[in-house]
Amino acid sequence: MTAIFFDLDDTIYLRFDPFDRTCAVLLPHLTEDQRRRAFRTCRDRGDEVFPAAQRGEISESEMYRYRYRQGFADVGVTIDDPFAWAFYEEYIVQQRTIAPSPVMQSILAVAQEKFDRVGILTNGESARQRKKVQQLGILQWAEDSLVFVSGDAGRPKPDPYLFELAMAATGLPPEQLWMVGDSYEADVCGAAACGWHTVWLNRDGAPMPTGGIAPDVMVESEAALLSCLECFAFPFV
Repeated sequence: MTAIFFDLDDTIYLRFDPFDRTCAVLLPHLTEDQRRRAFRTCRDRGDEVFPAAQRGEISESEMYRYRYRQGFADVGVTIDDPFAWAFYEEYIVQQRTIAPSPVMQSILAVAQEKFDRVGILTNGESARQRKKVQQLGILQWAEDSLVFVSGDAGRPKPDPYLFELAMAATGLPPEQLWMVGDSYEADVCGAAACGWHTVWLNRDGAPMPTGGIAPDVMVESEAALLSCLECFAFPFV
């Protein structure tokens, strides 16, 4: 028996797509380069305060206002708190149109065929992440009982707690579990620390951190991940 878990944001779908559409509505004067740089800086600023929000030390409103206000400031675009919140609200509207790419749909279908069980392991607020699961249609491939969201646990990846919950739900030992995700720290390091096998979907071609834990498999595109699955290229399965 084997099980494979997928991260959600920037793994199953790309967060840049709804971000870009939000910019088109509220900041249409930005160039493509500015939008792409702002996406990265807003993501990084959000990562700074996400653990505190998960622990209840700051509100979600404070987290998102900081994320967008500071993230845009990092690329020379000044927005105030009300505009930052308006950006977040429009972003939520644009997220309602997210969908996995045709290649990602094939990846999930092949994973369902190759592995005994398929699940989701994602950081984020519970209701919002579960809405994304529904919007993306993931439950045609993954089991609802194997959808784990850090907002339910109060401890985001790479904390081992979420991985331990998922492992207990499968009833499988760690060497029979796989994690696929875009985040080296949260997905690769978090899962590897619990003894799982890992797949790093390294879309940006980031270098391996010096002295870091090497993933079992690293790919830089959905097409490469699909090829690995189709060829049964994962070792130890």
